[in-house]
Amino acid sequence: MKSKITVTDEATQAELARLASTVDGPRRQGLMQVLGKTHEQTLHNHFLRKNQKPNKRGWKKTNFWARIRRATSYTGATTSNATIAIGDPAIAAKIYGATITPRRSKFLAIPMDESVYGVRASAGTVPNLFFIPRKGSKPGGFLVQSQGDDSLRFFYFLTPKVTVPKDPTALPTEAESGRALVEAAQDYIARQTN
Repeated sequence: MKSKITVTDEATQAELARLASTVDGPRRQGLMQVLGKTHEQTLHNHFLRKNQKPNKRGWKKTNFWARIRRATSYTGATTSNATIAIGDPAIAAKIYGATITPRRSKFLAIPMDESVYGVRASAGTVPNLFFIPRKGSKPGGFLVQSQGDDSLRFFYFLTPKVTVPKDPTALPTEAESGRALVEAAQDYIARQTN
C-alpha cells in the first residue's frame, strides 16, 4: 500500500521541525532514518496488540493483524522524510473503508460457521454444499449442508458485495505516534551533541 501518513498534531509538528532544524546534511538524514525506524516499531507494536484481541464472533483467529505487521517495514529516508511501507493491500479497507465485490464469481462467501472461518467456499473443504436463495428479490443466498435429519447447517452467506467500515483503530493514535517520534528525535540529537 502506498499511502502518506502525516503528523497533523501542531505541537508535535512544531517540536519535530524545531529538533530537525538543529541538524543538517547527513545527520538530518540520520534523524529521518531514526524517525522512520521508530514509526515502523510503533506500527509493529500497535498491530501486535490488535492481533491479540479476539475477533468479534469469538471464533478462531486468522491473525489478520499479524499478517499486516509482517508486511510493514521501514524502506528508506531522505533529508526531509522517511518511508514505511505496508505491503498488504488489505490494510487499505481498514484505514479508509471499502466496498468489496467478487473478482472471479458472482458472490462473496461470508462464513456463518466457525469451521469455515478463513476458508474459501471454493476450496471444497465442506462436502455436499448446496445453494438456497435469499427470500424476496435480494440477490445472494446461503451455502448449506443437509444434516440427514431434515435440518440444515449454514456454512456461508452469499452476497454480491460487502461494505467494510473505516476502523478508527487501524493505525496508532496521533498521540502515541507523535510521542514516540519526539522522544526518538530528542535521543538522536542528544547523541549527536555529546
